[in-house]
Amino acid sequence: MIHHKLFPLFGLLLLLGACGSEDTLKPSNADTYGFEIPESDNSAEATLRRSFQEKYGSYLLFNDTLSNGELLDLGYNITASTYAYVYTFNYLKTMDEKQQAVDFLTSRILPHLGSKLRPFSFLLCNSITRYTQDGTNYNLDWQTPYPQIVSGTRGTAISLSTIEGADEATTEAYAKTVLVDLLVSQVQAQAASTLEPFTSVSNRYYGVYMDNTPETEEANILLMYAAGFCGAHIAMWGGVYTGVYPDQNEDIQQYVELVVNSTADEVQQKFSAYPLILQKYQIMTNLLNQLGYVK
Repeated sequence: MIHHKLFPLFGLLLLLGACGSEDTLKPSNADTYGFEIPESDNSAEATLRRSFQEKYGSYLLFNDTLSNGELLDLGYNITASTYAYVYTFNYLKTMDEKQQAVDFLTSRILPHLGSKLRPFSFLLCNSITRYTQDGTNYNLDWQTPYPQIVSGTRGTAISLSTIEGADEATTEAYAKTVLVDLLVSQVQAQAASTLEPFTSVSNRYYGVYMDNTPETEEANILLMYAAGFCGAHIAMWGGVYTGVYPDQNEDIQQYVELVVNSTADEVQQKFSAYPLILQKYQIMTNLLNQLGYVK
């Protein structure tokens, strides 16, 4: 069964105004009623969900209809800006699929997330589809039609179709992708004062066009490195946009990826000639550690 979720602009702006703190993405006065499992439900799924919540502190969902009949309102996508979105969720159907999804989460993701980084609830599903508003119509989002994660104040939905029948290399690579997305959402939710030690290093370049566009991507990336960026600006169509520096969200994304996917020795070896990158890598490492990231 698939449910549609509309996140209107008005609610988005209200929530954006409430999210500038070091708190994690959890409701300040969480109403847990709809998340609780009826005591009379002793099914295999209910037992799995209770065990998960007791052990990890987050509620586990396989359906965005809560036990009180409400739909799970994720509130907004942390990386969204000014658009209203509709999300549809394709559910996991069998207990084997649900157990595999939980095993993936508990063995590959949660060991890296301290309690402060864990969302209020996890909605594990087969796939997520995103639509954007165009007047009174909603069209498949051209930029990110099938997001891997949607994070909000009451939970995080994770698409797990990628791991079905996947080999170890694919599964582990996807785990790192999911982990990076979770961490990026949490970092972007921090107060500006918390992010200032990181953003102040390169903020004068954010989104700035160069006076002269480099002729090659190789020349472009060297200029990025010199300004403290560990990656290039990526255009909406997915390719490198030469002659433009990354924006703040890209900068955060790229450094979270660097921390998760590289060791300190690897970073030192690759970027030894670029002190700003080494400085920002250490700042992001410290921030993630403070938030509860476990390497």
